[in-house]
Amino acid sequence: MRNDPATILAQLDAWAADAGRYPSVFPIWSRLHVAFHDAPDGAWFPSAGLLGGLAMRSVEPMIYMTSGSRTYEDILAGTYDGHLESWGIAAARHGRDLIVRWDQEPNGDWPARWAGSPPDAYRRVFARVEDRIRHQGGATNVRLFYCPVLKRREDLSEFERYYPGDSAQVVGFDAYVRNADPGPLENRWSRARDKLHSLTDAPIVVGEFGMRRGLSGRLDWLEGLKRIDGIDTAVYFDMDLPTPGHTWSLDADERARLADLTR
Repeated sequence: MRNDPATILAQLDAWAADAGRYPSVFPIWSRLHVAFHDAPDGAWFPSAGLLGGLAMRSVEPMIYMTSGSRTYEDILAGTYDGHLESWGIAAARHGRDLIVRWDQEPNGDWPARWAGSPPDAYRRVFARVEDRIRHQGGATNVRLFYCPVLKRREDLSEFERYYPGDSAQVVGFDAYVRNADPGPLENRWSRARDKLHSLTDAPIVVGEFGMRRGLSGRLDWLEGLKRIDGIDTAVYFDMDLPTPGHTWSLDADERARLADLTR
């Protein structure tokens, strides 16, 4: 999150060497009120060096913004309005279109402060973030992205309970495969897509997806990307986490195949 832009871009170049092309989208993780490395005057808007380097490579940044350790009570009380508005001002000055994914997987059961928040609180915070960035900060070039997680039991009613309405200009979901025999990718994703289409006409983006390393059939599963439509962008989570079982990284052949599938 606070890595030097030169290091991030070098890693991106190495990924492109494996895949044979650059990805179309690159996620930039950001926590509320935590400054980026090399950003001017300690701002938490991404640095010009990083954004410029991505633009030179024709890679679109997507901001994965989280509330981090900040409470929803404080956000709703206006404690961070100034930070959100200053971010919006910086985004408006940047000028290029940006997607901002706010507090992903609010319906999840993972150890993040906002995961499992009451739906009403999530919707109210989402609306406040959108208002302060787009309206008060003037960043009409920014689109807010609502992104629940597609669970194994596929309780799609949660998609609707957390949906923040017109405050979201982009919608989508995260989707991971942790166990064998997940079934075709397009089967699960199509149900999630149809549920979102019942709520809004906004573009649909898969914010994160992956299949655990070590499971058989990853290439066949990825082939489902060719058989699913109605989804604008899907971001593969090509890294491993220290948490047991969270190993999603691709080898060089798989990266090349993924790049070929998404041309």
